[in-house]
Amino acid sequence: MAKRFIGNVKGVSITAFSWEYYLSSSKTVLDGGSWSESPPTLGNNKYLWMRSKVTLSDSTIQYTTPVCEGVWEEIYGIYAEGEKIDGALEDITNLKSRMEAEEDKIQDIEHGGTGATTAAAARENLGVAISAETKQMFAAAGYPIE
Repeated sequence: MAKRFIGNVKGVSITAFSWEYYLSSSKTVLDGGSWSESPPTLGNNKYLWMRSKVTLSDSTIQYTTPVCEGVWEEIYGIYAEGEKIDGALEDITNLKSRMEAEEDKIQDIEHGGTGATTAAAARENLGVAISAETKQMFAAAGYPIE
């Protein structure tokens, strides 16, 4: 965490110690915020900086060098992954709805059968009709159609 700076003067002691927080728009410099004694609320594209405030018995106040706390970047990463998961769940829900809408169009395979069907039965099930002229043309070419 932050480097502690304590005065090296005989007879001077620490009378108070606290953390201060700064919410910056940058992870490299303090920008767009102010120091506070209470932790700030997480904001989008914001970075938490911390420093120690040391009050000495001679009434002087000393601060440690501010440090950008990297944990918040990890929190942003977790939120981003959560959004991806939410999107995937929505896709799955939509797919399930589409499958349920098509469920009545699925035909059962008879027990013991192979699931194979004739071309004529397949065309009938799909509602596809072949004209008499087309049947004659294929028959003349040596490829009769049922």
